Amino acid sequence: MKKIGRFIALTLSTTVLVAVPSLAQAQAAPAERATTKFATIETWSGAKQQACKKSTPNGKSWKVVTRVVNGREAEVGVGLIVRKGEKEIARAATPIVDQGVTSKPVAVRIRKNDERLVLEAFQFQGQMGDGGPIKLKKIRRC
Repeated sequence: MKKIGRFIALTLSTTVLVAVPSLAQAQAAPAERATTKFATIETWSGAKQQACKKSTPNGKSWKVVTRVVNGREAEVGVGLIVRKGEKEIARAATPIVDQGVTSKPVAVRIRKNDERLVLEAFQFQGQMGDGGPIKLKKIRRC
């Protein structure tokens, strides 16, 4: 009788150990679906500058998020600038990351439907850089 009791206890504890991680994974699934959906907007020296945009809570601006997925050639950083004519309104840049590394995202805000504002994407290695204007409609929603 003791053997049957031990067997039942062992079976129940094994079932609990298997069920708890499965429940945790099921609860994590919605959070994974809510992750940011980046798309490549520029490629430079084997690295991809990725970005996406989301509307701010008041609906008057876009929050444009960017990161670098560094491929294979060099250490690279990326960023975004918002300009009004020659005046720089906002700037965000990632640090330079090593080959095979993805940077943490950085973001700028740009008012919707303001034709005076220009969004520029840039990429850099040390002091050397490149970039230019990018249309908001080219950047997908997060």
